[in-house]
Amino acid sequence: MAVNRRSFGWLTLLALVIAGATFGVTALLVSIFERKQEARTPTIRVVDVDETSTDPAPWGLNFPLQYEAYRRTVDTERTEYGGSNALPPSKLEKDPWLKRLYEGYAFSVDYREARGHAYMLDDQEMTRRVTEFPQEGSCLHCHASIVPTYRRLGLAEQGKPAGAEQLGAAFDQESVMKGFRQASQMKYHDMPAELSKTPDGTAQPSNTAKPGSTAQASSTAKPGSTAQPSNTAQPDNTAKPDNTAQLGDPHLGAAHPVSCIDCHDPKTMQIRVTRPGFIEGIAALAAGSDPVPHLPSVVEWRKKKSEKPYDPNRDASRQELRSFVCGQCHVEYYCGSKLSLTYP
Repeated sequence: MAVNRRSFGWLTLLALVIAGATFGVTALLVSIFERKQEARTPTIRVVDVDETSTDPAPWGLNFPLQYEAYRRTVDTERTEYGGSNALPPSKLEKDPWLKRLYEGYAFSVDYREARGHAYMLDDQEMTRRVTEFPQEGSCLHCHASIVPTYRRLGLAEQGKPAGAEQLGAAFDQESVMKGFRQASQMKYHDMPAELSKTPDGTAQPSNTAKPGSTAQASSTAKPGSTAQPSNTAQPDNTAKPDNTAQLGDPHLGAAHPVSCIDCHDPKTMQIRVTRPGFIEGIAALAAGSDPVPHLPSVVEWRKKKSEKPYDPNRDASRQELRSFVCGQCHVEYYCGSKLSLTYP
């Protein structure tokens, strides 16, 4: 009798193992099938985005899963991996020796833990490093989706039209570089006004601030937004600079943190580098003689002795670009009065 019970137990266990394995294999096959179906139709364009689309919301209509992940950067859960708080904890209070390490620098006054991308502009505007020390416009190089503003300033300097149509047509690296140098000469507190003069790719005015937006016409400030609370939403054109005719777009954009357009071509969705400081810095590195075994494309570019400067968007491999798109901002840099931001 005991033998029969033991046999029955083993059979039951075997059946459960087989059922579990069958479920796992079935789930894997279903997942593979779904991924293959997605690959056949990688994107469904609900709306068009262009080179002015710094607002991530329109991109989110085409890429809802990626937009959902972007919106999670406003998460307020505090973790050891840099989650978000109402105000990030001070590293100076946790490690007082940092005050001496940074003595003479603004970091000795205010240095806090990191938060998600949606808070990039808010945290920079609130830090005492900006409110108590004079800073340059180059500080926004990696804290805002600023490239269309660089392009607008550059086109204007070249005497070319800088309306919404021209701004949205192409990346135009030459104009971006000119605008980058011009913005570097400005004061930090003058730059938000410049950002607000540039359309953000949103076709219609909105009285609701997006996460990370500096829109002023909002009754309730959202997480990551620098909008000021107001009990009465004002018409969209009352708090904006009067340059609608110049830009040819009734909606003048809000300032947004780094978003989709900063790493993706809006036409092809291919990853790309957009930060002028990185483009100049990596070109200088390639033109030098330092060993770069970790950058095969630079080694190959040196062998060819190309007359054109190294351009990561043209010369780098896809694998290198996957590092470059993050490294274009997550890197050490120098900036100072009347100097363009420089990557050492």
